[in-house]
Amino acid sequence: MKLKTLMMSLLLVAALVPTVRADIAPPLTVGALLNDLVKENGPVQARARQLLPRFGAEAVPGLVKLLGDADEHIWRAAMVVLRDIAHQPAPVRMDNNAGTPARVAVEQALIPLVNASQDPVLVKRALSLLPFVVSEETDISPIAALLTNANLRERARACLEDCGTPNALQAIVAAAETHPDMGFQYALLNALFGKTSKIGDMAFALRLCENPSGLVRASAARLLAETANPDYEQAITDVIRKADDESSFEAWDAGLRYADAVARQGGKWEIAVTAYKKILQNAPDSIILSGAIEGLGRFGDDSAIPLFLDALNGPKGVELASPTLNALSSIQGHAANLAILDIWSTLPSDMQAGLIQNIGARRDTMFLPLLTEQAAAPDDALRMGALKGLSQSGLPEAAAVLAKALETANEQDKPLVEAWVKSYADDLSSQNKSEAAGRAYVSLYRNASDPELKAVGLEGIRKFPVPEAFDLVIGMLDKGELESIPAGSMIAIAKAAIDAGQREKGGTLLGAAMTRLTTPNAVQQAIATLATMKEGPELAAKLGFVKQWAIVGPVPWRIADGFTKNLIGEPKLDLKGSYAGMGGNVSWKPIVTDDLSGMVNLAGTLGMVDAAAAFAYTQIEVSQDMEIVVHGGSDDGLKIWVNGEVVSEQDVDRPFKVDSDNAPAKLKAGKNDLLVMISQRAGGWSFGIRLSLADGSVPEFKVIQPQP
Repeated sequence: MKLKTLMMSLLLVAALVPTVRADIAPPLTVGALLNDLVKENGPVQARARQLLPRFGAEAVPGLVKLLGDADEHIWRAAMVVLRDIAHQPAPVRMDNNAGTPARVAVEQALIPLVNASQDPVLVKRALSLLPFVVSEETDISPIAALLTNANLRERARACLEDCGTPNALQAIVAAAETHPDMGFQYALLNALFGKTSKIGDMAFALRLCENPSGLVRASAARLLAETANPDYEQAITDVIRKADDESSFEAWDAGLRYADAVARQGGKWEIAVTAYKKILQNAPDSIILSGAIEGLGRFGDDSAIPLFLDALNGPKGVELASPTLNALSSIQGHAANLAILDIWSTLPSDMQAGLIQNIGARRDTMFLPLLTEQAAAPDDALRMGALKGLSQSGLPEAAAVLAKALETANEQDKPLVEAWVKSYADDLSSQNKSEAAGRAYVSLYRNASDPELKAVGLEGIRKFPVPEAFDLVIGMLDKGELESIPAGSMIAIAKAAIDAGQREKGGTLLGAAMTRLTTPNAVQQAIATLATMKEGPELAAKLGFVKQWAIVGPVPWRIADGFTKNLIGEPKLDLKGSYAGMGGNVSWKPIVTDDLSGMVNLAGTLGMVDAAAAFAYTQIEVSQDMEIVVHGGSDDGLKIWVNGEVVSEQDVDRPFKVDSDNAPAKLKAGKNDLLVMISQRAGGWSFGIRLSLADGSVPEFKVIQPQP
């Protein structure tokens, strides 16, 4: 009996254990993926490269073995995966503390390979990976030991340089001071450039300034120069004095680097400028001289300008022309500006052409006569340079000169002058120099051939209206050429004219603008302008707002229903009927709004309620069939019927805004029914309707207000 029970239990267990299917892939393992990595199958190898980093430290030993493979595809793939593993963040343990990062496993596997007894190829590959994994705590002595190996020292030097840790740099320092090969000493010192802040004590570099090799001395001097420490200036000067032909350039470069470092550090301006001047007066190489000239341009004053002229007139003047131009363009101060004016006539014409466009950017009125004079120069380069300088000057007095230049520019120069006038106008705009900016924008609109620039000019005229703009736009109105001017710009100019006392001109222009409002912003701008005018209500009639209605409400409405439920039998109506409202029966009643934007305030008329709806009905009479656009605004949702057909349905929660919705519709000759439903979620409650043609003009129509 017991045996029978046991057999039945075994059979039951066997039935519950799932059968292993042959088509199900075995679970991924490091070994399987390493095998895939060495296969000559691109997709398989790529998959292994992608998945192996997930195993972290577990995959490192196998990958390190593959570094020595002769097949480039294999060892490179292993390097890529090891780098990926090294970059992984440390895992988070159950106690929320960071565990040991996988980088450590890579480091511990690579360090033993850094040994002269290993295959040099494998050592070099390990050295190329170590900068990705070493830390400040890593013992880098195995790497440092290779600096004495003729075959591996350069790769070891590069590895230590890339590691960049303090102990790695100190290993380079130690080798640089004691290595018997002066050529390699030079390479070791070069590896320390840009890292002196991590090195600390620079006594080694001071000692190496006495090295027998000129290149080693120069490299050591460059390290001292990086510190910007005046205590090292004499040592750097001595290295320059003792330099031979091979090391002359690098020694002078150390002097230039010292001057640059002192200047950037700040607080030692005189030391830096004196160093630059010494270099400019003594250095033999034009590249070093150029650096000194540009340094004096950035940090010097007018006392450097005579030195610039001496260099320009010296044997290397042609090579120094460009840095001299840059220095004259960048040197600052009122005295420097006066000095530039004094030497102007002595400069070569090509340098004058380059300089004049830059001195405009100084925004100093003392340059205005020179810029204005040269803007009429017969020399094309000087003339164009002066115009560019004027465009950068930010001086209102330049507006007339630039406007004339744009008006008379030839076809070749015009695109440049257009761009400069735009830049000048925008600059004045940002400074709120309204009169000069407005004139520049008028010039741009009148004379630019690029439609986009004309549009910029119009926008500028709108923002900064000037008398020239009034005459321009009124002249276009008389010629019937206003189609190119946006209605919004016309309205702004009209308001400016009215504000300036030219009410007749402004009113005429405003009336013209009213007939072609094609955007909600233009309509809103028109309403805002009309609100400031005594004639506002009369002119607003031209905007096409429907102001006479019969309304009924509030009736109960649910947000969840939207516009899906029929509430009063719409779109069929009974103006004599009554309906179950929020606080009793409600009936139709007439309402007329005097709001300029045609807004009907339902909250004020029907009361402040939530979860409600109201309906508004009127009739539109036209003389002929026509296609129109029904513009609607509402707080909150809005549904519109024209002659019983739904033309717009917006189940939204929003504030009232003119022309939020724009729906095409058809009117027939005679009377047309216009019905709207306005939903109310909470807060404000209102709506407004406006009619126009597709081009923005308003058709002739009559509103017949229903009488319930």
